[in-house]
Amino acid sequence: ANYLLLIMLVITFLIMIFPLSETSGIYSVLRRVIFAPFYEVTFYSSFVADILTSLVRPLVDFSYSICFYLSGSWKQYFHEKGSSDKGRTSCQDMFWFSRIFIPLLISLPLFFRFLQNIRRYHDTRKRFPHLANAGKYALAHVLVLLGAIYPTLQHGDGTESNASHRFFHIIWALIFAASTLFTYSWDIFIDWGLGHKENRLLRKQRMFSRDLFYYVAMVVDLFLRFSWCVTLVPGISIFFGEGYAMYLTLVLAVLEVLRRTMWSLIRVEYEHLYNTQGYRRVEYIPLHFDPPTEENEDKSKPKWAVLIELTIFVLLVTGISFMALVNPPDD
Repeated sequence: ANYLLLIMLVITFLIMIFPLSETSGIYSVLRRVIFAPFYEVTFYSSFVADILTSLVRPLVDFSYSICFYLSGSWKQYFHEKGSSDKGRTSCQDMFWFSRIFIPLLISLPLFFRFLQNIRRYHDTRKRFPHLANAGKYALAHVLVLLGAIYPTLQHGDGTESNASHRFFHIIWALIFAASTLFTYSWDIFIDWGLGHKENRLLRKQRMFSRDLFYYVAMVVDLFLRFSWCVTLVPGISIFFGEGYAMYLTLVLAVLEVLRRTMWSLIRVEYEHLYNTQGYRRVEYIPLHFDPPTEENEDKSKPKWAVLIELTIFVLLVTGISFMALVNPPDD
């Protein structure tokens, strides 16, 4: 029984890797996601990158499980009958793991989507929606990164010295809420194509027969978007207690996977309708997962101007993220 988790981890790794003939496709698209600036962005690659943003919490827990065994904490836990938090605490005490690896793991999926939108702007030269979408992911990336590396938010004794930390926490939470509302609005209006008043907050063409499905999806997406943010708020145990926070994080992580599944159904439906609408009077009808054609490119803007804009934008986001990583506040 002591090695059950280790056996499950090994089995999971084997399933993820083998057989290569069946897993090579997903690794190919993951390569396109990770090296986004060097590949044309297809709907498939952007879709997979969106899925990764919802798998942050499972990936973090999976990383802690690996660290639990590699660091030797499992010996202390099983043989000395320590508390269930010893393995996690030991990993949290490792600077490279808790202050570098975990923040990067949390923020990189958002950064990959940011880079994909930068590439889309480079290819199409259209600021909207690509730069706006890049800004959405850049804001979420920086906020998540700051929250992940800000250790003083996880404990406070109420003294005057912690007043600035509490103030930062409030400001950070307000900006995070605004970012989440913006992301939710993007889900409704851009990703799903809903919200049209003339169609009762829906759209003219729909593939699901019951309108109630769309209304329920819009309400559920709002609540689960904010619920998912709770798992990324530093010091969640302060509000719910150490024991409850552990179970709450697990429940919300499962709900986020379900929310992303619901989001995927409507997103793929809208992408199908959107793509087919634009190609009915031409001989060539591109597949829905094909790269964008040259007809979508706005050639009125010089390429050098686009490159300058992109360089400034990327350097600004990267610089802020780097400063947050290398210069965290004092504990």
